[in-house]
Amino acid sequence: MTQLLPTDMTTASVLKAGRIAATGWVMGAVMGIAHAQTPAHDAASIAAAAPATSADTAWSQGQVVRWDPRTRKITLKHGPITSLEMPPMTMVFKVEDSVSDTSALQPGATVRFVAAQIKGAYVVTQVAAPTTP
Repeated sequence: MTQLLPTDMTTASVLKAGRIAATGWVMGAVMGIAHAQTPAHDAASIAAAAPATSADTAWSQGQVVRWDPRTRKITLKHGPITSLEMPPMTMVFKVEDSVSDTSALQPGATVRFVAAQIKGAYVVTQVAAPTTP
């Protein structure tokens, strides 16, 4: 494809325009490949991406290290949190305001909990006493 260039363009301008055009072509090719590899948006994939409901929410278990009712922050030494693909560790969570019964949140207590990432923060959305076998 032949391009007509204005007569006042310098060699550097021509080279720069060529690099920009080549970069655009490469980006278009990469984006086209990436787009071609994206999954179809059928009913099954949309259902799989739907948020979990309370019936199928993944509960985790942990030990309360610290609980601050004033700031509603809890430090938990927890096992794996499968819903967040998080390995066992000790970390601080915000306890959601909807969790009204915080009586089990005493240092040393073992609790079951549901955690989520909401607006970039890790939040405990449900808390319960551990189940006994």
